[in-house]
Amino acid sequence: MTQNNRDRCTVRIVLCDRHVSFAESLAYVLTLRGDDVVGVVHRISDATAIMADQAVDICLVDADDPDRLDDLHALCCAVGDAPVVLLAADVDPDVQSRVVKAGVRAVVAKRQSLSHVLRVLDGALSGESVVDATMSRDRSSGHGRHRSEGQRLAGYLSPRERQVLSGLVRGKDTAALARSLSMSTNTARSHVQNVLTKLGAHSRLAAVRIAVQMGMVDPRTGEWLIELPRAS
Repeated sequence: MTQNNRDRCTVRIVLCDRHVSFAESLAYVLTLRGDDVVGVVHRISDATAIMADQAVDICLVDADDPDRLDDLHALCCAVGDAPVVLLAADVDPDVQSRVVKAGVRAVVAKRQSLSHVLRVLDGALSGESVVDATMSRDRSSGHGRHRSEGQRLAGYLSPRERQVLSGLVRGKDTAALARSLSMSTNTARSHVQNVLTKLGAHSRLAAVRIAVQMGMVDPRTGEWLIELPRAS
């Protein structure tokens, strides 16, 4: 597809992220807005294979291991003129510089809102080179407001419900949650529903989006990032 005839309904995207829930959630949002997600994979080599085999307009790839510059460089070579956007939980300025030199068009923090991620994606499609400044400065201003909201939401959750949300972020289903937390499937299902209700989420994927966007849970490890007051 050429730049002149690019249309919202014909943007072809490859999404590479080792975090299954995040990848599926983002793919769902992209599909809803009219994009064509031609592949959701979890290894850079798989994304490279898709890009080398068919015409794709943009590739979104997780920075789970930003030191793998050879893999990133190979991916950028495979895509030709199509931009590569790196999704990062947190990348310091030195790593940003190195991945851009490897051919990455834009870098965006996963902790940003979905609307921000989509704006960076659209900017990359339009030829912009974007390095998300919010990843290299103190987490204040807008992100501070997100964390404040995340702190408030997390305060509604019991310790067990926070464990359940962490498991959801790690991509566990009800059976896996029950096994890892030594509880029955029905109890795990009940805890999941409580988490959704308290977060105001209509689905598990929505709960994962909230947890990641609000800086509550690390999207790579499922570890909690918010320090909660200890129970008295």
